Amino acid sequence: MRIEMMDGVAVMRLEGGKANAMSPDWVAQVAELVKELEASDASSVVMTGYDKYFSAGLDLVTLMGMDRDALRRFIVSFGHLTLSVFRLNRPLIAAVNGHAIAGGCVLAQQADYRFMVNGKAKTGLREIALGVGLPIVVVETARLRLKPEALIPVCYEGGLFSAAQACALGLMDEAVAPEDLETAALEKARSLGSMPGPAFAHIKNSWRRPAVEAIEANLATDTEAWLDTWYSDEAQGLIGGAIEQMGGPRKGG
Repeated sequence: MRIEMMDGVAVMRLEGGKANAMSPDWVAQVAELVKELEASDASSVVMTGYDKYFSAGLDLVTLMGMDRDALRRFIVSFGHLTLSVFRLNRPLIAAVNGHAIAGGCVLAQQADYRFMVNGKAKTGLREIALGVGLPIVVVETARLRLKPEALIPVCYEGGLFSAAQACALGLMDEAVAPEDLETAALEKARSLGSMPGPAFAHIKNSWRRPAVEAIEANLATDTEAWLDTWYSDEAQGLIGGAIEQMGGPRKGG
């Protein structure tokens, strides 16, 4: 996990273990990076992963062993991290370099502009395939980005999509060749970062405020409802089956 400065643009490189699976430690490390970004003088931010993964989502192996209190603490911390990325008061560009599944897809949705590589990489909100719901922080931030016709394939069916398909649905903004990804993301970051900063922050905050208010007002009750789905017999069976199919620890879902 690190931040690299490139001509005024802060490049946040997510390099947190196999497939960038989201464990409590992973979330804590990224939260510290976001605090560093908030205190920096970077004009804009690019967020990217490593190798063939942006992030494969939640670390199911670790989370499966948690009791309700521990998992509650985790999902609340994940919600706060997501919200802090969503509210970042400067341009944020997602450079989705590989698979962005479930929580990885969620993280990408918090950006102001989302590039994704063409090829084998897939993205999507797979939660329903594991029998679990979508936390309110996911629903409210995605509501601003997804096209109305995307509700069924993305949220209700939990599909996985190529870069071109994701762009058509509103999950991504632009598909690019792998070798062009970082250049395109930096160019967009510099372009948006050249706008007057206070004006950009005001517009972004105003545009996103209804989602932030809805999340903050309903986070506690929604968390309990989400936990009910996770601990349902159906979800426990599906999650256990997914872990067994992976054949190894620390892969996301």
